[in-house]
Amino acid sequence: MLCLPFPVAAALLAVAVISLSGCSDPKTGSLPKDPPPLAGGAHEHPSEGPHEGHLIELGNEEYHAELLHDDKTHTVTIYILDSTAKKETPIGVDAVILNLVVDGSPQQFSMEAVGAAEGLASQFQLVNESVLEALEHGEETKGRLNVTIDGKPYVGKIDHHAHDEHDHAHEGHAH
Repeated sequence: MLCLPFPVAAALLAVAVISLSGCSDPKTGSLPKDPPPLAGGAHEHPSEGPHEGHLIELGNEEYHAELLHDDKTHTVTIYILDSTAKKETPIGVDAVILNLVVDGSPQQFSMEAVGAAEGLASQFQLVNESVLEALEHGEETKGRLNVTIDGKPYVGKIDHHAHDEHDHAHEGHAH
C-alpha cells in the first residue's frame, strides 16, 4: 500500500476538489444538465432538403435524395444530395429508377438526368400525372428509389404521405 505524507495527500485532495468544482454551474453549484455534444457519431437529421422537398436516405446516410413535385407541370424531381443532405452531388448515370404503387398496381418509372455536365447530373425528372397524383393525394404512397453511385447500387425507401396542409385545386378532377 502506498503511503503519502500528510501534506502531499492533502494537496492531492485539494486539487481533486478544485478540479471537480470547475465542472459545476457557478449559480447553482450543480452539474450541467445537458452534456456536451458527442464527437464523431452524433448529428442532426434535417427534416427536408435544400429545395424544401421530402428526404430519402440512400445507404447508411452515405447519400440522400430529395423528392419534389410540381402540380402545374406534373413534374416529379429527384436531387441527389451528399451525406449531410445539404449539397447537390452529381453522379454519373443517365437515369434513376422510381418504383411506386400507382392506382393499386406496382409500376416502374425512369427519371432522366437534367442538365448533365461532363456526364454527371444531380437532378432527375419525370413528367407524369399519375405519379404526381399518387404522391400528392395517395393516403400513403410507398415505393423505392434505385440509384447507382460510383458503381454501387443504393435503394432508398419512399414513405410519402398526402399533403393535407396544402390546398391543391385541380380543375376537372373529382376527389
